[in-house]
Order: sequence, then C-alpha cells, then structure tokens
Amino acid sequence: MKRRLLVLACCLGAACWLASVAAACHSEITASLDCNGKISWTASAWNGSDATTSSRTNSNVAVWTTVNGQTQTATGHFGTDDNFAFSGTFSVGSATSATVYVQEKANWASGDAPSNARSVTVSRPSNCSGSGGGGGTPPPVQNTPPAAPGAPAGPTSISFVKLERDGPTGDFVPGPVTAQVGDTIEYELIVTNNGPAVSLSVSDPGCTGLAPSGSQGLETGKSMTFTCTHTIVAADGTSYTNTATATATAASGSPVTASAQAVANVGSGGVLGASATVPAQKLGAPAPTKKLKPVTKLAKPARAQVKAATFTG
Repeated sequence: MKRRLLVLACCLGAACWLASVAAACHSEITASLDCNGKISWTASAWNGSDATTSSRTNSNVAVWTTVNGQTQTATGHFGTDDNFAFSGTFSVGSATSATVYVQEKANWASGDAPSNARSVTVSRPSNCSGSGGGGGTPPPVQNTPPAAPGAPAGPTSISFVKLERDGPTGDFVPGPVTAQVGDTIEYELIVTNNGPAVSLSVSDPGCTGLAPSGSQGLETGKSMTFTCTHTIVAADGTSYTNTATATATAASGSPVTASAQAVANVGSGGVLGASATVPAQKLGAPAPTKKLKPVTKLAKPARAQVKAATFTG
C-alpha cells in the first residue's frame, strides 16, 4: 500500500489504482501570439487515458498574463457542457513575448485539490513587419510542465497577480469590485517563480491577516498564494486602492520586486448606525408616556364677594 501511494500523485478512481499510473490533476494551457499583439489561448482539463469525468470537472479556473506591469485575467470552468476546455484572447500591444498562466481555484469534482499554476511562453512570429502588422500566425505553442526543482534556470524572475472579491464567497476577480461601507474585501495574491529558487516575501500594508507571513521558499516553476482582507470604512472614500509588493531573492544576484494592486469602488450605501444613531421613536416605537406631577395642595375656596352698598343716616 505504501509503495502505491508513493507512485500515485493523484488517484482518479479504481482504474488508476489497478494500473498504478503516476498522474497529476491539473489544467493545461496552449497559446499563440500574432503580429498584431493578440494572444489566443485555450485552457483545458488534464485528459489522461484514465481520466474520469469528475477528475476533469472544475468550477473555477483562472487564466492570466502580465505584460509591462499590467495583468489581464480571465476565468472559466471545465465541464461536460464545454468539453472540459475554454478559450479567450489577450492584447499585449507591442510586446514581443508574453507568458500565459492557468490555475484551478476550486477543488476538482473528484475532491482533488488545485495544482500549481502552469504556464506557456509565446513570442511574435519572426516574419512580422516593423509596423507590427502582416505576417502569419505560428502554430500554437504547447504547454510544458515547470522545470524540476533544482534544474538550471535563468535570471531571477517572478510574476505577481492580485485578485479580489467582496465577501467570503464567489470568484476572485482582477477587479475593480463594488462594495459598501462595512463590507470585507478578500484578496488573493499569487506569485509565480519563473527563475531559480528564491526566498520570497510579500508586503501588503493595505490589508490585514496576510498569510502565510514571513519569508517563504519558492522553487523554480512553482506558485504560492497569499491571502488577506480589508474592511471598507467611510474614511476610504469612494474608492479603495490596495497595492502589494513581492520581493524575491535568489542565492546569487540582486533581489527582484514586483507589485500588483486591486481597486474596490465604494457605493453610496452603508450600514445603519455607522455614522449616526436613530432615536427609537423615529423607528415607529411608541412615544414615552409623560409622568404627571402629583397635586400636593388643595385649591383655596373662592372668597365671597359682597356687592358694594351705600349707607345714609
């Protein structure tokens, strides 16, 4: 039994146990970049020969790319209704290359936990004209798994994405989200290591409860997710912008930093009593009964009045 557990990364049912197949539950990504700066990508569920429907079904999958400090994100799902795949496009302007990431944000229907982010790097065709137009589109670049831990890697390089949602449920999105005073914004910060193994630290003064905290080790090709929250208050005004910074330090070379921000627009509504207390009688409660002052003196009897008379004699 122990030997089977060692060779089995993710069990996909009885067939997986019998075959002792080493498999991984994960999303896959293919993409291409044309001469006009458009990335066309397709995210799909792992489709090994022994995959079951539940092992390929996931309700929340994110795809994103970051170019020149700007992050574009899309979300979708895998299911029988879309044949376990969904597609989209990003625009990267004049950039000559970009890396597209995919990662599950929910457990698979089989109960398996999300895997690390997977990525593919795409480049413009070599025959593009100087104006950026014309030329053909190269065939899609197939996704390759991240480099194994300890494998040679290039310069220190990280990607940083910050997602948010209003409250404890629903999908994390790039934002902006709309919230009210008293709402708690939850943040998800995802750092992906594209270079050699690093010591990673994340700072986010605009939110509380950052976890995990302190310095974290992050291997080549791996991703790490951090979380924190912020409760909207009246002092935040009509918009709250929260910026986080990730710093990666490799064994050699200078530290590399990346920043990501999220914006929450604050609506005009609010929480009753947040800025003023409404008296009970204004809410429809009966008015208090006025206590009468007791009478301690009896009224004096009226003095008899005698009509004036005239005497003679």
